[in-house]
Amino acid sequence: MGDLGFNEWFKVFLDEKGLSETVIEFDDPNKRAWVFMPIKIIQDFLAICSPQTQAKFKAKVIKLDFCNMELAHLQLF
Repeated sequence: MGDLGFNEWFKVFLDEKGLSETVIEFDDPNKRAWVFMPIKIIQDFLAICSPQTQAKFKAKVIKLDFCNMELAHLQLF
């Protein structure tokens, strides 16, 4: 997967991990409610982010994957 662009890499990663249809739960910063977001929305957002943001996200995902941790533990922002 070394020479794939970010968007293709992330799509392949999600497909390989069986996460393409996953819904991520976020705790509302104001502690009022839980937010449920399909990973597709996150994927679409990351597709329009800067290459620097994409690289930072990719590095975190690879680290989590290496440690066998769930993608849900990733703090996006």
